[in-house]
Amino acid sequence: MRSPRGRLPNGFQILLNFRSDPEPFRILSLRDVLTKKIDPNWISDRIVIVGMTASSIKDRFITSAVKRTFYTKDLGFENSANQYQWIYGVEIHAHATSQIISNVLDKRPLLKVWSKFWEYLWIFAWGLLGIILGSILKSPVKTLSSLGLASIALVGVCYILLIVGWWIPLVPTLLALACAGLTTSFFDRDLRTLLEQRSLTLKRSFETIHNGPLQTLAVILRSLGEEDIETEKLRSQLEQLNRELRSIPDSLSQEMLSRNHSLYLEGNVVLDLQIPIPELLYHIYDSTLQRKFPGFETIQSFIPPNFEPLEDCYLNADQKRGLYLFLQEALCNVGKHSQGATRLDVICLRSASEYCLQIIDNGSGIISKSNYQSGGRGTDQAQDLARKLRGKFRRFPHSPQGTVCELSWPIARTWRQRFLYPGNWKFFSAHTDV
Repeated sequence: MRSPRGRLPNGFQILLNFRSDPEPFRILSLRDVLTKKIDPNWISDRIVIVGMTASSIKDRFITSAVKRTFYTKDLGFENSANQYQWIYGVEIHAHATSQIISNVLDKRPLLKVWSKFWEYLWIFAWGLLGIILGSILKSPVKTLSSLGLASIALVGVCYILLIVGWWIPLVPTLLALACAGLTTSFFDRDLRTLLEQRSLTLKRSFETIHNGPLQTLAVILRSLGEEDIETEKLRSQLEQLNRELRSIPDSLSQEMLSRNHSLYLEGNVVLDLQIPIPELLYHIYDSTLQRKFPGFETIQSFIPPNFEPLEDCYLNADQKRGLYLFLQEALCNVGKHSQGATRLDVICLRSASEYCLQIIDNGSGIISKSNYQSGGRGTDQAQDLARKLRGKFRRFPHSPQGTVCELSWPIARTWRQRFLYPGNWKFFSAHTDV
């Protein structure tokens, strides 16, 4: 077989496939021949290679292809664990001769190699596979697992091709596969993290604007359309709107620096998301009802709600934030839309399998059924929270008058909760009445 580099001045080159048998050849010394200590059948119809193994003749080489050579046996190092072994030059000729005979008589294939173009294409293809796996799989564990399986498949393919006589690049291909896959995975993960952070910043910004200044602006626009508002009252509302708008950058920057452990409300109110859920919900309830919304003006007495049913509810920081914003949005809707409301109930229920939070008013707010089914950004937030909690969100009319805003989600089924709450609904409510 011609070498990939072409014909050299000293002839043709082939890849030598060493014999793997512990004693592939019979060795006879010159003394055995002279003293006739040989069997004629040993050399009959055999190829005899004559060579010198004297230490004065430096006809020896280093190889890692053979574990035990006659040279190491002569030195008494045949059981050495060293990877590299010395080998006589005549022994190399014997391996080459045996390979040629096996190819002719036994049809054992000689080792062949690809041209450089196909080797480069092979390495590039596996590197491209690593890039694809690193891009598609978002989880680092999945990426490492897929690269491991691909590496095993690559080794298997190379081994099968080696059996049929093709020596193809393995180590460079493994390096291309692993490096390309891991680099792409880390780069893609950093890019996704950056995009998620930007998306989260935009989401938090809109939530802050929606639950703060936009609510105040909606009240101002509603009052302008219904009656002639006093100049001083309008000035006061606009000043409040101005303060809320100016406080947004500071609150957002502080919230991002706190790494989602704090919730910033209007009026520079900061709530720690690590404190119990009932306490935080009460803060939301109290701060929201202090806002100057027309729907709150007809309610004279305020009875604090009881959120104790949620005391054992486990939620992560993002789910807690969504729950607090849901309560704030529902109360703001009462303040904006419930005209002449005299009663506001915040009911918290817990059954053996489900939590439920209801905000009920008796004002003349939403009239048509289509208005209950449709909604704006607040409805989208509530529905997104319901999906995260694997629960459901509903808004429906209350009899005889008013609106019910309800969020329910399943309880985590632990043995402690099954023992403590085996029965039906237990509910706690708070209402404000005149």
